[in-house]
Amino acid sequence: MRIGDFVLTLVTALLLLVLCITLFFNICKVEGTSMTYTIKDQSYVLSVAPENLHRGEIVIASVKDGSSRKNIIKRVVAQPNDKLLFAVDITSSGEKDGRIVYPVKLYLCGEDGDFHRQDESYIRNGEMTTRCFGNERFGSDMFNKGIFSLFQTEGFSDVISANEVEERCVITLSEDEYFLMGDNRENSTDSRYYGKINKDKIDGVMFSEIDGGLLYYIIDTLYYVSNWNIF
Repeated sequence: MRIGDFVLTLVTALLLLVLCITLFFNICKVEGTSMTYTIKDQSYVLSVAPENLHRGEIVIASVKDGSSRKNIIKRVVAQPNDKLLFAVDITSSGEKDGRIVYPVKLYLCGEDGDFHRQDESYIRNGEMTTRCFGNERFGSDMFNKGIFSLFQTEGFSDVISANEVEERCVITLSEDEYFLMGDNRENSTDSRYYGKINKDKIDGVMFSEIDGGLLYYIIDTLYYVSNWNIF
């Protein structure tokens, strides 16, 4: 086979692959670092229609941002009927960018009625601090408006008794609501800012990421995603 024929066959096959992808998946381009290092900025995400969503899944949702709507890509950290709280260890402080910060952990209410610490190893740098709740742009709207408060504790235990928790520290989801957060907690505008996300505002579940290679460049060249940049 001549080189020209081989190249033509390869390009045709890749174009057919892109066509098949567009038939079975939605393709969205990510612009932003809110999911770093899980998903790269400028990568393409293939998503499928949402069905039974579970904690830990990465979803694409439509949220109201001022007078318009925008699309975001975040991780489901709490699902319908969950109760969650954010606990801050007031005995362990550090300094970041000239500010004193304290570590924060996510807890979910279990079947026993108490709150259990969640394993969030996917968080960028493996940490979440009070800085994630005190910046006027990123993740502070619900917190600063007094919709919820951080639960203060001395050290992180695996379980926090419900008897110790004040109601103002608990976020309760209804049967159609989800709480979404970016893995890059210090640079993500998510449910801490937009609030609880209704099920009908979740448009897709991430299936795969395309962040390089020939397929990426073909999609990048041929596929124009109108109003579907996600952050």
